[in-house]
Amino acid sequence: AGLKLTTNEQESDYSQIIDFIHFLNQPQRLDFNEELEKRFDIENYLKIVAVEKFIRSWDNYWAGGNNFYLYEHPDGQYRWIPWDMNETFQDLRNLSWTTWLDGYWIPYKQMDERPLIAAIFHSEKWKQYYLQLGCELIHGVFSAEHLSERIVQWHNLVAETYRNDPNRHLSMESFERSLFQTHTDQIQLFNTPYALRFHYPGILPLIQNQREWAVDQLKGWEVDCNLNSKRFEVKGYPNPGVAFCTLVLPENEYGKVFKVKVIQSDGVVVKQFPWMILLDKEFKLDMTELVSGSYQIVLFGADGSKGQGVWIKGE
Repeated sequence: AGLKLTTNEQESDYSQIIDFIHFLNQPQRLDFNEELEKRFDIENYLKIVAVEKFIRSWDNYWAGGNNFYLYEHPDGQYRWIPWDMNETFQDLRNLSWTTWLDGYWIPYKQMDERPLIAAIFHSEKWKQYYLQLGCELIHGVFSAEHLSERIVQWHNLVAETYRNDPNRHLSMESFERSLFQTHTDQIQLFNTPYALRFHYPGILPLIQNQREWAVDQLKGWEVDCNLNSKRFEVKGYPNPGVAFCTLVLPENEYGKVFKVKVIQSDGVVVKQFPWMILLDKEFKLDMTELVSGSYQIVLFGADGSKGQGVWIKGE
C-alpha cells in the first residue's frame, strides 16, 4: 500500500509524516524513546494490537503491513486508526502462508520490516505495559461473561436480514449455530478451478480459547495470568463402570455448551470432543475401547467454567 494523505487543506503537505518516518529510522538517538512518546499514542496503539491478537485479526500493520490510518491530532501526536478488519476470527491453520502462525504475543518476527513495532517493543517500559495489558483484558472485558450480551444482541440484529438474503453462503441453521459451533465455508476463486475452505469457530468458544492461548503466551514472558475460571464437579455413573460413563451436565451461562476431554493417569488425552450444544441433561461417553484404570474427565464451558471428576473403568 502506498502513502496517501487525506487532509482538509487545499494542498497536501507530506513533510510531517516524512519527518516521522525518518525519525523512526533513527533508534540510536539518545532521546528516541522520550520523543516517540511525544509523537505517537503508544498506549492506545498497543490496546489495538492486543485486541487484534485476541480476535485473530491478521490483515493489519504488524502482519500484512496494511489497513490503517495515522491521524495527526491537533496536539501534534499521531493516533492509530485500524480499518478493514474482515480477516478476523478465522481458524489460523488455513493461513499457513502468514508470518504470525508462531502465535507470538509480541510480534517480533515482523520487526525488521515494521520500524514502529520495533521502536515500541525495544522499550522495556512499553513491552511490560503490553504484557500486563493482556492480563487485564483476560480478567476484564475479553470474556464471554462480559461480551455475550452484546454478541447475542448483534447476532439477533442481523438474523432476519440474513434469513431473507438470497445471496447468503450458508444456511440459516448454520448461522444460528455460529455462536457456539465451528462451521466451514467454501469459496470458489473467480475464473479458476480452485476453492478456499475457511473454518470459522463459534464466537463464544473462540473467546475462551483465545483467553487460554493468551495465558500460555504470557507464561513465555514470565507473566502469570491464570484464568481463575468457575469450578464445578463432574459426576459420571456408573462409577466404576465398564463400557459407558454417563455425565450429569451442569448448567453454564449458555445452557449446556461444553467441550470434553478424557485423560488417563499418565496425562495422555485419550478421548476429546469439540464444542457441543448439549440439549439433554446427560452426555453418554463410550469408554469401550479404553483399558481398565482411572480416568480424569474434564468439561470446559463456553463461559470459562471448568469441571473435572474421576471415573474408574473396571475389568
